[in-house]
Amino acid sequence: MGGLRPGAGALDGHRPGARGDAGAGESEGGGRPCPPTAGGCAGRLSAPPARCARTPVRLPGITFPENEQKPSTGNIKPAGHGDLATPAATLHAVKVGITLPLAEYPGKQPSYDETRALARQAEAAGFDSLWCFDHLLFREDGEPAEGIWECWTTLSALAEATSRIQLGTLVLCTAFRNPAVLAKMAVTLDSISNGRLILGLGAGWHRPEFEAFGIDFDHRVARFEEAVHIIASLLRTGKAEFDGRHSWVHGGELRPRGVRPAGPPLLIGGSGPRMLRATARHADLWNGCWFGDPAGFAPALHAVREACTAAGRDPSTLRVTAGVNVVPGVPASPPDPRRPVLSGTPADLAAGFAGYRDLGADHLVCNLNPHHAAAQRALAEALRRYRSEPDPTEEGPVR
Repeated sequence: MGGLRPGAGALDGHRPGARGDAGAGESEGGGRPCPPTAGGCAGRLSAPPARCARTPVRLPGITFPENEQKPSTGNIKPAGHGDLATPAATLHAVKVGITLPLAEYPGKQPSYDETRALARQAEAAGFDSLWCFDHLLFREDGEPAEGIWECWTTLSALAEATSRIQLGTLVLCTAFRNPAVLAKMAVTLDSISNGRLILGLGAGWHRPEFEAFGIDFDHRVARFEEAVHIIASLLRTGKAEFDGRHSWVHGGELRPRGVRPAGPPLLIGGSGPRMLRATARHADLWNGCWFGDPAGFAPALHAVREACTAAGRDPSTLRVTAGVNVVPGVPASPPDPRRPVLSGTPADLAAGFAGYRDLGADHLVCNLNPHHAAAQRALAEALRRYRSEPDPTEEGPVR
């Protein structure tokens, strides 16, 4: 699994992946893949499989067949969450977050103390958010397995270790946990963190980890659609009643409701038609990844906005997040179009942030490659430069 890997180096946070969080065929799921407009979230920039030649790396996302049966659900209108409900045109700056290392690579499992130290450094430097990837195991044919710490346990600890910075999952695989219990977990962590959680959801993509932990791998999108219906209903209304093919809940109720009346904001990661429809229907935020230069993000952004319009939703009510592979300085090898990376000096990276802002992104999730204290300091300098530049969306003085 050689090659440049987002989050690799001293500590690897996730594995933007060889399948980009997708299965075969169409990319759908949290943290997705082929093309780069739909990567997944997991960690390395390794050579993509032949069936998905443009996949950036092994990130948490997924590809799903279009012939899966859709659940019959009522429409749930996404709820506003403070500035999340603000139309994109009124925002003046893109938020910038950072992924954290949880996986072993190469042969080095980061300790929680190391991950916590990077989280605290990021908060002190002024980053807006921290993100954890949700995987159980990485196993490729002919290669040794690689481990990863469990996402939710780590994020819960980080809620206590930090005080200001937002905490997100990129993305939580709904197949790994009962959806109603997951909603309960979300409001609890949101309360512990005093309203700092962004609940990112996806469908999963890496078959070996499903099999290793005894989790059904079939009908992933259909299972996701049912799960997100239950989760959204519980978070926004406190109650749920649902009978589906894969999930059910009778008399579901969240008590206590937590610190936010509508629960934490719900993010969906995916790029295929069915995942985009679920996004338009249920989500407060959408994530597309993994990208390098901002120009590669435009087609994905266009697709999700079209999905909103087709669903009768104003696209400006959906907050947009972009996962960006970042390598401070000059990459050791020539750029590979299959593995998009934003690289260069802090000024170059700051210009990249501005490019995403100009396209309409609200929040960037930077996947450092490598991710260690020095690399994060270089990214923090880019963030400082970006924030110090005049904002073209600000109105000038009246003359």
